[in-house]
Amino acid sequence: YIYRVDGIGYDKSRSKEYLKAMNNMIIDGINKAIGVVYQTEHSKNLAEKILAVKPKKSTIIINGTDLEKFNPKGDNYRATLNIPETALVFISSAKWRPQKRLEDIVEIFNFFKNQYESETYLIIIGKKKENDTKNNIIYLPIVENEDMPKYLRTADIYLFFSWLDACPNSVIEAIACNLPVICTNQGGTKEIVDMTNGGIIVNADKVFNYELTDLQEPPKPDYEKIIKAMAKMVEDLEIYKNQIDTTKIDINYVALEYYGFIEGCYEK
Repeated sequence: YIYRVDGIGYDKSRSKEYLKAMNNMIIDGINKAIGVVYQTEHSKNLAEKILAVKPKKSTIIINGTDLEKFNPKGDNYRATLNIPETALVFISSAKWRPQKRLEDIVEIFNFFKNQYESETYLIIIGKKKENDTKNNIIYLPIVENEDMPKYLRTADIYLFFSWLDACPNSVIEAIACNLPVICTNQGGTKEIVDMTNGGIIVNADKVFNYELTDLQEPPKPDYEKIIKAMAKMVEDLEIYKNQIDTTKIDINYVALEYYGFIEGCYEK
């Protein structure tokens, strides 16, 4: 069989027994597989450096999405959300666990908003909370997948500062909708942005040495560097939008990558 590794247990806030049970299953799966697919170089490093495993054959295939569904053409929710067409809109979406750093996104947005001369908004998807109307922050609960393209098309820029994500689908969907992304330099997100020419990777996080870490208490990114990156992207927004390349996040391209790897694993 072919084994796809999504992630491993490396959160030291968890018990040793929990991590051992989780990781032993993954180690066993990798060792018995004829081939292993990692989502990103980051996810490969997590598995091979922390678990000390070396699969017989492996490859990296980043997640993809349906470009017929996630694309820049179509309706948006600006009118529904009472956002002026001329306003600058940031957006972010996640299952908001501590490592996703929602508080940092909000604080950074507020710092930027206070410096920016025109009207600007922040949409947060996946968080049920009262809207912060004073600061133009709109909170939405988890939305249906078929509605996500409309929400993404409502915005201009995608913010994603999660600490050590392997391969966030939300970033791939944002890029597919022609939203340039601002992310930090750790985890697999930077690989998605780099591969698609999809935005700015900010050197805002310290080096991660692939060891157990506390995902419940992630470090603070460098706010000043991120705010400068936001200003740069706003200034050259059309340039960033025009240079996005969605070729390698097309689900059809990704399917062929899987097909080719599986075929290679079974060659005699």
